[in-house]
Amino acid sequence: MEENIEVTVTEKENQNKKNVKNLLLAGTLSALAGLGGCLVLGLLLAVGFVASISGIVITLAMYYTFQKFYKTKSKWLYVYIVGVAIIEIFLTVLIADGLVIKSFAYVSENIILTLGESISLIFSTNELVGAFIADFLLAVLFALIGIGIMIFDLVQKQKRKEMIMSTLSNDTDKKDDTVYTPATVVETKGEEVKEDKSDDTEQNKDKKDEDKVDSNK
Repeated sequence: MEENIEVTVTEKENQNKKNVKNLLLAGTLSALAGLGGCLVLGLLLAVGFVASISGIVITLAMYYTFQKFYKTKSKWLYVYIVGVAIIEIFLTVLIADGLVIKSFAYVSENIILTLGESISLIFSTNELVGAFIADFLLAVLFALIGIGIMIFDLVQKQKRKEMIMSTLSNDTDKKDDTVYTPATVVETKGEEVKEDKSDDTEQNKDKKDEDKVDSNK
């Protein structure tokens, strides 16, 4: 008995360790998938395109990568994705804008700046700060839209699942219900009549036996 308990505890501990490993793996790979989306965002920013829609790519890539390695319906998954996405978007926009300033300074003024100096220039003027904040907030907005799409998709799947289960349960209930046809009722009545007749016959037999006994007396 004690050996069985020890084996069960060991299995639970191994399962918990496996779950933790899978969770860490899913979190790491989803963050890397988000960086892949950030790379697209940075490239688009560098060439001057409106790259806000890349926020959707980032969150979707993170979500589906995470679910691939660790399936969960926890609401904390969305908090994790939004938090990591915001950090990654912030760093991506900052680096992309810094690279744009560095490139512009070299081409127009033949000035060589480090990436750190280029980033510091972003916060030196209101116009550059405004452009940085606008790019960042738009990317975050679209990231939140991506989360909204995922939640909407999850709700729709849950509704479809509930409808299917409800339909299947209704079909099962219908099959379990007994169907009484006229033939069944007639047959049942016939059996009852036969039972009554047999009862009457036995009663008449008993009466005749009693009458015979009385006559003999």
